[in-house]
Amino acid sequence: MLAATNSFNNSFVHENKPTYHYFPSNKDPSKQKGRLTRQPTQSKGDTVQIDNLLYVDDGAFVCTTLESLTSLAQALFSHLAKFGLKMHVGTAAEKSKSVAMYFPATLKKTQEQNKIKSLLPDIKLNNNTNLIHFVQDFKYLGSIISNDLKEDTEIKARIKKAWGVIGAMKFVLKNKDVDLNTKIFLYTTAPLQALLWGAESWSLSKTNLNALNVFHHSAIRWILGIKMSQVKEEKIKNTDIGKKIGNLQDSC
Repeated sequence: MLAATNSFNNSFVHENKPTYHYFPSNKDPSKQKGRLTRQPTQSKGDTVQIDNLLYVDDGAFVCTTLESLTSLAQALFSHLAKFGLKMHVGTAAEKSKSVAMYFPATLKKTQEQNKIKSLLPDIKLNNNTNLIHFVQDFKYLGSIISNDLKEDTEIKARIKKAWGVIGAMKFVLKNKDVDLNTKIFLYTTAPLQALLWGAESWSLSKTNLNALNVFHHSAIRWILGIKMSQVKEEKIKNTDIGKKIGNLQDSC
């Protein structure tokens, strides 16, 4: 795979590569050049051109026009075939595992298109016999990428997965013969891992953070056997429960 992709980069001429602006870190923390709040959007910083990201047998390719994307997809399909590799593309009767995504220029336009589920027409390959369809979101390396560049869909999916892990462990987490230290240890090593894997790359909104906190406190209350009616009657605060869990973790 590495030989195929490296030789493809050398043989395929990608015109109009996307250019990204970034602001390198400074060794002196007081002189950081990262983009700041209210910094003029026309600030250029340094630039870098990146048109593909490769990881084992997965790849993501970025183009600035539909024409260049179609040309790249056809060239890549033909090039991989020379190495005995097959890029999964669809037909009129079968969806493609390879997908394309369009990022509109503004968030407002993206939200408008997503609301009516407006997608670009399929990319046609091999004399119109094969297709690559456009999507609003897709899973890449275990994380969901959305065309609005938000984490909403990803957070919802992770919370659902974490609850699923908790459900699979309910006979242990609800077992009175298992001490609370062990239950908290299991909670942090399984459900929380399912929830937060890859979180370093997330760009979270306050709504996302609130959803994660709601899950965490709900899960802890469930493990401790504290019902919402009890929380209201006894005026139990999340901070009180958090301190208890923190103490348990420190003693592990």
